[in-house]
Amino acid sequence: MRDDPLYLLAGAEEVKSNTVRQVFRSGAYYIKLDRRKGKSFRGEFNAAKLCTAEKIPVVEHLAYGRSSEGSWLVTRAAENCVEAAALFKERQSSELDSAVAAFLKEIFSSRVYHPDLHLGNVLLDPDSGRSLLVDLHGVRKRNFFDHFRVYMMHRCIMEFRNTLSDDEMLSLIEKCGIKRPEWFFRKALAREAVFLQNVTPRRRRQILNGYFKYTRIEGDGKLVDIDAEESALLNSEVIETPDAEELFLFHFFLTQAKIPHRRILACEPGKNIIFMESELPEKYRSAAGNGELCRRLKYNSITSSEEDFKSGYLDDIAGVFRSNR
Repeated sequence: MRDDPLYLLAGAEEVKSNTVRQVFRSGAYYIKLDRRKGKSFRGEFNAAKLCTAEKIPVVEHLAYGRSSEGSWLVTRAAENCVEAAALFKERQSSELDSAVAAFLKEIFSSRVYHPDLHLGNVLLDPDSGRSLLVDLHGVRKRNFFDHFRVYMMHRCIMEFRNTLSDDEMLSLIEKCGIKRPEWFFRKALAREAVFLQNVTPRRRRQILNGYFKYTRIEGDGKLVDIDAEESALLNSEVIETPDAEELFLFHFFLTQAKIPHRRILACEPGKNIIFMESELPEKYRSAAGNGELCRRLKYNSITSSEEDFKSGYLDDIAGVFRSNR
């Protein structure tokens, strides 16, 4: 590698960006660039050394520094690995569940504290089950006060609940090394409901303003779920309703609550039109039964009943919303 690693930016592909930060892929390398004054990637580079000392596998951190462009960090790409968050949107084999659970157990039992641990920061090789930690911003050696914040790490386990039954969740929680799985799961559902209620006002604004993580605004003013596939949009059911905007927002509420449902893929608020998924694909249907999903909805302050469900997923999002406004 040359003295200035930023030569890798020539011809590099932008992976993601926001107003101050960009991430590029250049062959076998990723380059993270931050344009804020005074920003340094020294902390992330040292966090990688800490994790390695604690025998937690991480992506290889190669170099960091500053240039006229800003602060930068170079890491090596992990071949054959994908984000666990993307992989576990649908059901996976129990072997992969166990592989990620074993990896999380390593982190939980180490002396490392990660303030933003979630499945988007875990890379997984689906063939081998090998896991790696990525994006180590804020990672540090655990101190006394971090023991009171430990749920901020443990809560990543709850990201699996969109596809697993209650019994499968309890088994997974136990494999992660959590004592008293039943108590943890019950308490965690309540905590997640509080988190979701607290961030909902901010999320609503982001969704309606086309924030890149959630939606995009097309030229005709249509709001589109960023995860909506073009084929699903073309085959969607077009419904005219005065509650179009609220139903679109409620779809995101259910998505963040990890409640499988017939999704609203797009919305035209000015015309009171929503584009609803024709049916929920089998791969996205939860292994949880109707009663289990109802209980999870109730934890999120939404009264519901088993009649609201068919085949293990919320069938009529509009009907449930209108009955619980």
